[in-house]
Amino acid sequence: MVLRDPTNLEARGAMQLGRTSRARPSKTPCSAPAHAAANPLTAHYGITHGVAIGILLPHVIRFNAAAVGRALQ
Repeated sequence: MVLRDPTNLEARGAMQLGRTSRARPSKTPCSAPAHAAANPLTAHYGITHGVAIGILLPHVIRFNAAAVGRALQ
């Protein structure tokens, strides 16, 4: 919507709200490694960054679970 009609304030507000709420989880320590590892997938293979994070996050959490233990619960 915003790209087709940059003057649409309602669409712009929704876009900003979505970006703000999405920024918080990606900055948490448990998802930061998935976020960082997704960058090469996005850059080299053209995978959408959010999709790449979604693919990697379960694996990162599983990998870190032994070291983190119950701290994430």
